[in-house]
Amino acid sequence: RVEALLKTNEAPFDAEKAALRGVIRDAPRTLSQYDEQIAVLRGHLELLVQEREKLQMHVDDAKSLLHPARTLCDDILLEIFSTVLSVPTTWMPNCSSPQITHR
Repeated sequence: RVEALLKTNEAPFDAEKAALRGVIRDAPRTLSQYDEQIAVLRGHLELLVQEREKLQMHVDDAKSLLHPARTLCDDILLEIFSTVLSVPTTWMPNCSSPQITHR
């Protein structure tokens, strides 16, 4: 009946008024309990988010350490980079990085 009353200008009956006053009286205590539970859950959520971030960083580090490029010996890496650096490069007007040109 509350929804119907809200759509009209009709006043609630005396029994309805008493029930509505009870809601108004009791609601602050219940709202406070909800706020306390929400605060506790937010604290747990924040801890879970932090733990997840730590684990993700650990996974990222593990992937980096196991990357196949780490298995190349220094001689091969030196040869690759020496070859790349010996190829002429030109700067493109709209690019911030060098573009390799082949002759």
